Amino acid sequence: MYLEPIFASEDIKKKMELQKQKFDTVDDFWRTTMDQFFKEPGLWENIENDRLKNDFTQHNKTLDEI
Repeated sequence: MYLEPIFASEDIKKKMELQKQKFDTVDDFWRTTMDQFFKEPGLWENIENDRLKNDFTQHNKTLDEI
């Protein structure tokens, strides 16, 4: 399921403010990370960053909560 169209709704933004904030945090992280990888595709080959892996894991848990 895609959450972005759901949280674009003004009605949902008002009714689910906490979930919207959580979604925005995850969305910002995802967009920033993907932008970095787009600018430097070679990063994918050398990714051994435990912090990044932990961030992805935590954000996936947040999406599950939402």
